[in-house]
Amino acid sequence: MVQRKLAVTGTHSVGKSTLAYKLALKEKKGGQSVHVIQERVRFSPFPINNDMSIETCIWACCNQISKELEAAQRGFSVLISDRTPFDTFAYAAYNGLYRLEELEKFALNWLNTYDQIFHVRPDTNHTPHSDGVRDTDLHFIMSVDEILKDLLSKHPKKIIELTTSQVFAEDI
Repeated sequence: MVQRKLAVTGTHSVGKSTLAYKLALKEKKGGQSVHVIQERVRFSPFPINNDMSIETCIWACCNQISKELEAAQRGFSVLISDRTPFDTFAYAAYNGLYRLEELEKFALNWLNTYDQIFHVRPDTNHTPHSDGVRDTDLHFIMSVDEILKDLLSKHPKKIIELTTSQVFAEDI
């Protein structure tokens, strides 16, 4: 049975996966059984990044929730989600896609299912590395980050902010 559910949010290429696996290691050292739910959008059959569509947004949000629900049934004591279903709406806003208000509200409310949310933000030392999937344009990354920060401010849950440099430098 899931005792704790953690989420790592942020724009792409800022160290979310690194943080998720650092958190998982810490939990495992504490004797917990842990499952990391990997980011789903890279598997999208629809365009991502600057070419994102309404279909991408719906697919990414619903697929993330589906994977979290499936993982919750597997008997792990801690689930760590490398992204939230809400993240996709920052990309939608960047691309001028505003016709999904009800799904956005649902995804915002989904944040209540997490016991803790970590928001990883790019900092002045941020240099994105190409993974062959995500856009490395720094303006795009910083713009999505600012939109996500604004969107997350609508949620009352305390969110722990970390910078990319902190994720890679600190023992979490």
